Amino acid sequence: YHAEIADRLNRPTSDAPPLLTEGDLARLPPLVATYVRRTGAVGLPRVRDVAVTWEGTMVLDPKKPNETLRTIAVQHNFHGAETARIFFMEGAKAGIPFQGLHRYVGEHARFQVRVAQLFDVVDGRGPEMDQSETVTLFNDVCLLAPALLPFVDVSWEPEDGRSIRARFTNAGHTIHATLHFDAAGDLVDFVSEDRFQSPDGKVYVKYPWSTPMHEYAT
Repeated sequence: YHAEIADRLNRPTSDAPPLLTEGDLARLPPLVATYVRRTGAVGLPRVRDVAVTWEGTMVLDPKKPNETLRTIAVQHNFHGAETARIFFMEGAKAGIPFQGLHRYVGEHARFQVRVAQLFDVVDGRGPEMDQSETVTLFNDVCLLAPALLPFVDVSWEPEDGRSIRARFTNAGHTIHATLHFDAAGDLVDFVSEDRFQSPDGKVYVKYPWSTPMHEYAT
């Protein structure tokens, strides 16, 4: 993870990106344009890269919701000549440390979980993983960098009240998601039926997947 991030951050870049303007938002449906305005992105430089640090709690077994796992993760998304999403997570279970790496670069995605820095217990790849990471990539754009929405490959169906359905394509993979907004215009949920869950990187099951949002603040 660190080697790849360092390599990408050290690559030469072009001139400073232009500012996001109201004219850029003209290509978006009103619901989506309002959301981008509310984020304060208009008048700021267009987004090229995204860096995030996460702290979270995971439930590994839905039948055991009280058995949780604390994790820390770092993530970089790159939106330039080549789109890339690279996500690195660390945690511990029963005192044994593990690391997880999601890597979606070019056409293909891969997810690995390594225990005690010694051996992989998950190594997921293939069309289901490619499709799932495409859902996650679009989710990242909507939640972490909505200023990118005028510039990614997405088509929108007619608005239905405070919801709108999107068709997003990256590297030949196409997924669908529904975005839900509140009365103020903030995005409050992202729902997709196109993401798979896999405990081992071998067996994939498709479940509804969503990321509800609340308590917006600057």
